[in-house]
Amino acid sequence: MTIPLPPLPDPDCPGVHFDGYSTTEVRAIQREAMRVAIEAAAKVCRDFDATDSLSNYGLVLARMIEELEIGT
Repeated sequence: MTIPLPPLPDPDCPGVHFDGYSTTEVRAIQREAMRVAIEAAAKVCRDFDATDSLSNYGLVLARMIEELEIGT
């Protein structure tokens, strides 16, 4: 499953400020933030599996989360 990133606004649009970053740099920042969030969610699931009596439930969820892809 791919998680789509929202479209970036036109940097020339009034009221849109990228604080000196290019749209490519803004997109890279978004992708890295999403990657870190996915990694954290998978860790929570792995930790849940280690402490809960439900057999492998957390590991299954962690694997599913790790298979997520970040869109462009």
